[in-house]
Amino acid sequence: MEETIKKLQIALGVLLFALLVVFITGAALIISYKPEAPVAAKPTPGTPGTETTAPAPAALDPVAQKGESLFKNNCAACHSAGDDVVVGPGLKGISKRAPSKDWLYKWIHNSSAVVASGDAYGNQIFNKFNKIPMQSFPDLANEDIDAILKYLDAQGG
Repeated sequence: MEETIKKLQIALGVLLFALLVVFITGAALIISYKPEAPVAAKPTPGTPGTETTAPAPAALDPVAQKGESLFKNNCAACHSAGDDVVVGPGLKGISKRAPSKDWLYKWIHNSSAVVASGDAYGNQIFNKFNKIPMQSFPDLANEDIDAILKYLDAQGG
């Protein structure tokens, strides 16, 4: 009888060990489980509402195209056309944020002079962006600045 009890104890121990291994493996699988994204049904061409590409952006008019070129060549190293801060602020909505278009002309032509004049908004921007002065662009005509602003407005600004 003692021998039968010992065999049952060994069998029970092996069974408990196997259950423990299964439990730990299952717990590890549950912890590491990452559900897959649902697979979208393949759209049927010509079915309304199943377009898979975003509509092409509206073409820029010639002034905004000039503004895009000017922005990329003069502004994009320090500014985004959106909300993102690069070195200076993102320029989305700048036409609405700035005190006036004349103020923007002065700021873009020589921001240091605007700051030195004690201009409150200019000093606020200067201080917010670590007192890094914006490069001056005295050779940009007001019409060039208008083209940049038109490009920025066309970007959703």
